Formats: sequence, C-alpha cells, structure tokens
Amino acid sequence: MNDPTWLYDLILPLIMIVFDYLFSKKQPKNINYFIGYRTKRSMASKENWIYANKRLGELWFKLGWLVFILVLLVRLFIPVENETLTLINMCLSLPL
Repeated sequence: MNDPTWLYDLILPLIMIVFDYLFSKKQPKNINYFIGYRTKRSMASKENWIYANKRLGELWFKLGWLVFILVLLVRLFIPVENETLTLINMCLSLPL
C-alpha cells in the first residue's frame, strides 16, 4: 500500500469520471478545435456537437468507473507487476 503506483493507476479513471461532468453536463458551447469531442461529424452542426460531447461524457463515466474498479480488484487480489498493470490501465483508458 506504500507503493505510489496505486495513485498513478487510479488517476486516469478518476480524470475520466471528472471529465464526464464537464462533457455531459457543461459541454463547450461553441464548436472549437481545442476542447471537446472533435470529429468532422460532431463539428458539422451545433446539435451534433452537443450530442457527441454529451454521449462522450456518459461513456467516460461508465468506463472510468469500470477501469477504477478493475484496477482496485487487480491490485487487491491478483499479484501483477506494477509496470504491467499501469500499462494495461493506460491501454484501456487512453484510446477512449
């Protein structure tokens, strides 16, 4: 429990959960190239922009909690090297 990689492994899912609030409840009002879910289709109209960011927030909320719980369960019950678990956590979280 004194190992700091616990904190590192839990930061990414917690960030996903926090960004859920930002994207699903308070999406960026104007279409921009810096913040938000930026694809050609989502940026085609304001309605698409709001819908895509809201859905992204909902998806990140579910996946953030899923990764959070999986990291806790693996850390508590399965002996895995720290580097391996961190790599798995990043591979699960970052492509989303």
